[in-house]
Amino acid sequence: MIPAENKAGRLRRRLWRERAVFVVLLGAGVAYYYLAIRGVGGPCLIALDGQPVVVVKNRAVANRVLNEIKREAGEAEGLKFLQQVTFHHVAAEGNRIVSDVEAMRVLSPRLTLVVNGAGVFANDRLVFGLPNQQEAMRALSHLLKELSPPDPELTRAFRERVRVRDTPVPLSLFLPSADGVMDKVRAQTAPRGVHVVQRGESAWVISGKYHVSLEALAYANPNLDLKLLHAEDRITLPGEGPPLTVISWKEVEEPIRSGPFAGKTQTVRIAYENGRQVERVVIRRPRREEPRRPETRHAARKPRSRPAVPRQNPQEAAPAPAQITGKLAPASPDDPPSENNTTP
Repeated sequence: MIPAENKAGRLRRRLWRERAVFVVLLGAGVAYYYLAIRGVGGPCLIALDGQPVVVVKNRAVANRVLNEIKREAGEAEGLKFLQQVTFHHVAAEGNRIVSDVEAMRVLSPRLTLVVNGAGVFANDRLVFGLPNQQEAMRALSHLLKELSPPDPELTRAFRERVRVRDTPVPLSLFLPSADGVMDKVRAQTAPRGVHVVQRGESAWVISGKYHVSLEALAYANPNLDLKLLHAEDRITLPGEGPPLTVISWKEVEEPIRSGPFAGKTQTVRIAYENGRQVERVVIRRPRREEPRRPETRHAARKPRSRPAVPRQNPQEAAPAPAQITGKLAPASPDDPPSENNTTP
């Protein structure tokens, strides 16, 4: 039988051993946190999508550099990097350790900041994004009205195939509200200035000088013939085109003022593109009336129908001739007898 004193001593020694093990494990965990998680103990390599980019002093510096890049980008909620950013501990020998400023200069152009939101796609190309789908639909409704004439009878639609879906949106295309979309579109489409034509300049030379297309120049100067430019002519330099193209149209009834159909009406289709009229075509004209033929005075005579003559069987005996009694027998019962038909 084990004495009670020996049993108590064993329990105390066991308790001290367990406490020592706990302290060792706690110390190892703290050391791992500072060395592996915080990385204060050695150089840290920052990799983007598995590709090494830059080496900084430690992991704490790496986190500080990335947070500073986010802070300079803006205050948008849920801001994150599109690329996968990973940290790797490396040896100090053979690796160039850069400062915080140089690390930001190297990482900033390679990182793409995105925000989770509702992206607006035109023909599968992301044109802008908003916080949610309700705000995106409101922005599209504003664009339909902004980029078409203020006519309630117009039918409006986008030329592109437009879709809205939740997706990570690059910060450069993210807008906080539908009003922000309209402000950006107005700034993009506003004229950039006016160019005074010099002697010998053509529209092609001007378009190359300002990096705009001839179509954009013609669109911004509807009252100017670009093929016949003269010195001192003033050409409006257009801004960028809107992210979406709005087409609108209506059909109207217009009176015909001259010609064989004067006084009648015709249907005209008027079409617009981003607020500018691009088509005016007659789609329905009045029908030309055919001249009436004069009616005949007498109705067309119907051909007389001859009475059917019964066929006679040749085998039957012919009737006996009529007996002459001073007057010839009439040729038929219907014919009246004639006084001239007498015997000599």
